[in-house]
Amino acid sequence: MNLDSATLKFRALICRLAPAVALALIALPSWCSNNAADEVPAVVLIGFAGPLSGASASIGQSMEHAVEMALTEANAHPLRIDGKSIQLRILSQDDEGKPRTAAIVAGYLAKAGAVAVVGHWQSTASLSAAPIYRAAGIPQISPGSSNYQLTANGDKNIFRVVGRDKDIAYRCAQIAQHTLQAKRIVIINDDTIYGSTLASFFSESLEPQQGMLVSHYSVNNTTSDFNVVLNALKTNHPDLVFFGGQMHQAAVLQTNLKRVGITANLIAPGIVDPDYLNLTGAAGEGSLGVSTGIPQERMRGWKKFKDRYSAIFGDHIDYYAPFAYDAANAIIAAIKQANSVAPEKLIAALHSLRYQGLTGPISFDAQGNLNHPTYTLFRVQSGKWQPVESFGGK
Repeated sequence: MNLDSATLKFRALICRLAPAVALALIALPSWCSNNAADEVPAVVLIGFAGPLSGASASIGQSMEHAVEMALTEANAHPLRIDGKSIQLRILSQDDEGKPRTAAIVAGYLAKAGAVAVVGHWQSTASLSAAPIYRAAGIPQISPGSSNYQLTANGDKNIFRVVGRDKDIAYRCAQIAQHTLQAKRIVIINDDTIYGSTLASFFSESLEPQQGMLVSHYSVNNTTSDFNVVLNALKTNHPDLVFFGGQMHQAAVLQTNLKRVGITANLIAPGIVDPDYLNLTGAAGEGSLGVSTGIPQERMRGWKKFKDRYSAIFGDHIDYYAPFAYDAANAIIAAIKQANSVAPEKLIAALHSLRYQGLTGPISFDAQGNLNHPTYTLFRVQSGKWQPVESFGGK
């Protein structure tokens, strides 16, 4: 058979192109590959809910940054769960520190498909949101809510990485009577569940034979006018004032105590925060704060956390940021342990979790409370919160 010149040229072209075609087939784009490494990761939403506006905005924003950092660190190493590649992504919502807004936020996070939530910070917000998370079957880990009722309802999906009000109030009472040797004690609390519960537990924890409860006052949680209480204190002559309420209001109270010349020490849970120092200035000297956890400088891995956080978000690290970081990492550890992102499996994994966190060992009792919480007494000295002693732990 005779081949014309055109056919011969075509065959020669095919022979020359064959190696290039083979290489091209080898180097096909990733979307043509069945290799798992080329798989597009499925996005898994981790909710964050906290006060991103209002008086506690700086606290909420710092916690949000810590959660974001935890997820970024996890995503830096390929995550394969149940044979599939996943990428964790934060879904943040501002609950404004208000119960009604917290409930709305919880509903949104549930509908948006968040498999777990780090939040809320205020106890009132967590209590309002808890029934919604329970109905949706989503695990909720609070980085700051200490109200005992949060985990007392039998909800298997509710956890916290901080201690409880009852324990904190007991520690405050012990410090007041045994460490400070207070003899005339006045209790002031705001009218929230958080403040009134703290005050009640503190009062119950006092030993009558060693300390005298002079008076007990309640104020509106939004007031900055303490004149009625201050006038009463001038005749009561207390040597210690216990305050149950939010940090910013405690700062106003402390400033007014110094302004009118009342020399009694102020002791309060939940005020160990840079913002308290900014709000009180020189008037804050001598203030006593009792907080969950150990001093940050004693946390294992604190320097690494601080350096990384500061490089990304700046130097302001709120006291509760490490707890939010641990809450997020507990969720990540539960995902890996369960080999699933199904909320019901995460809940089961969290109940058996044993995790070494930044703030200390993380594990939960049957109610979702942190096992063996630690507490620290701080005092403001030379414009800084200085640790005095720590209690509890294991």
